[in-house]
Parts: sequence; C-alpha cells; structure tokens
Amino acid sequence: MAFIPDLAYFHNSMPHTATLITTAVTSEAGPLIKALGLRRDRSLVRRRMVYTGQYADHPIVLAVTGMGRDQSRHVVDVLMRRCGPQRVLISGTAGATCPKLNTGDVIIPDRVIDVDNDHVWQPTWPASTQYTLRTGGAVIESVDDKAGLYAEHIDAVDMETAGVADICEHYQTPWLCARAICDTASMTMPPGSAKLVDRRGRPRLVGAVGYVLFHPGRVGELMRLGAAAKCAAEALARVVPPLLEG
Repeated sequence: MAFIPDLAYFHNSMPHTATLITTAVTSEAGPLIKALGLRRDRSLVRRRMVYTGQYADHPIVLAVTGMGRDQSRHVVDVLMRRCGPQRVLISGTAGATCPKLNTGDVIIPDRVIDVDNDHVWQPTWPASTQYTLRTGGAVIESVDDKAGLYAEHIDAVDMETAGVADICEHYQTPWLCARAICDTASMTMPPGSAKLVDRRGRPRLVGAVGYVLFHPGRVGELMRLGAAAKCAAEALARVVPPLLEG
C-alpha cells in the first residue's frame, strides 16, 4: 500500500515568505537540516518529518515527502493550499544518464520531463543550468537503459520533480530543482535494491537480510550504492544554502 502522509494536523503557521524545500527521504534531508540549522517542528505535521528555521534571515521549511511522484505531489499540494510558501526548492538525489556526470555532481536542470505524458516543465525560479531531468515511476537499473535515455537527450532521472513542479505551476509558485548525482551512467543498480527501503527511505530490515542471504554477491554493490548516496546528500547540502541567498 502506498504511503500517503497524514496531514490532518497541519496548522496555518508556516510563513507566507518561506522557502519550502522538499526531499523524498530522510537520508537526503539529514545533511541539509544540519547545514541550514533547522529543527524538527511537530506543530506543522503530526507524526511526519517537517523541519523549520531561518537561513540568511529567510524562513525555511523542509518537508520529507516520501518517494515517488504521488507522495510528493500530495504533501506539496497540502502545504500550498494551507500555507502558500513564497518559493519551492525540489531537492534530492538522482541517477545520471550523462557519462560526464559523476557521483556528487549537483545539477540544476532547466528542463524536467514527465515520463507519463512527455510534458516539459521549466523552472520559474531563475538559477538553472543546461541539463534535462526525467521524472519516472521506477529506478533505472541497467547501464544499457541509462545509455538509451541519454541518446534521447536525458541527462539524469528521478522520481519526484515533475509531480512537485506540476503543483507549483498550478499555484503559480516559483520553483527550482537541485539534484545531486548518486549512481553514475556506468553504474549498474543492484536489481530490486529499491525495494529494500520504504517510501521514506528507511531500511526494510527483513527484506535486506533476505536480499543479502539470497544475493551475497551483491553486498559490495549495495555498499558502493550506500556510499554514493551519502556523498550525493553531502554535496547537496553544500550547494543548497547559496541558492537560498539569491
């Protein structure tokens, strides 16, 4: 069953001048929370992970939305309807299809393509660079599939940005996307590895133990993937603060 955050206890206390930052999972959010000096705010969303604070004299709200387009759309839609932030920064990690992108590189795409309808979204918060990001519903695991997407002029892939961009455009709220590269174009994702975490990125311990028992040869790949994800999250935390000062 899909994880849909319970936002029934959301209060209208988020400043209308705030920047809303979204991440899909807690591992992406951790270094950002530390870099921006944010604190958990339980008054906004009961039992969900929302953090607030100030950075460069500007109110910041960071929400961990959960993985996937539907999860992120739902959370951001509720925040928009009830609070209306001044701007939205969609942040997190991505998989590279462009061979020139390395783990830890941060892209700020000027085009986001929704795989479901081929709609192209373009950021309305100036600061983007010349990269194309594709949002889809599944992890791209094989090197051949990544090469095929790069042949279609796709530089990186994720699972949330197009959904959040759609909501931002609906509410006429400026938005920008910053994605740190986790797996490179030459890196094969361990088959089924996406199922080892839940929608908030927390390990499914039973599934992980079973995966290791049945696929012991994949342990090294999983460890490399974990190290790449950590590197990407730390890189994101270095790039996002200067963006907020603009």
